[in-house]
Amino acid sequence: MVKIMNDKMKELVRLSSESSALDRDIIEKQLEIKKRIMRVSGLISLYRIKKGSDPPVELLKIRDRLFNEYMKK
Repeated sequence: MVKIMNDKMKELVRLSSESSALDRDIIEKQLEIKKRIMRVSGLISLYRIKKGSDPPVELLKIRDRLFNEYMKK
């Protein structure tokens, strides 16, 4: 998942240099979504380390929903 996100970010950075204001707005939203995904993924990892078990399903659903939203744009 991280590799896909990084590849998409490289594409977004490339496009940002040759894009309009509307495109830049979309890119900024993508960056915000990526930050949220990374935060939730960090919480999931921390939960696994501290508790030694799988995180609550709600956290996994949030991460999956954010990732799907990220990949749509």
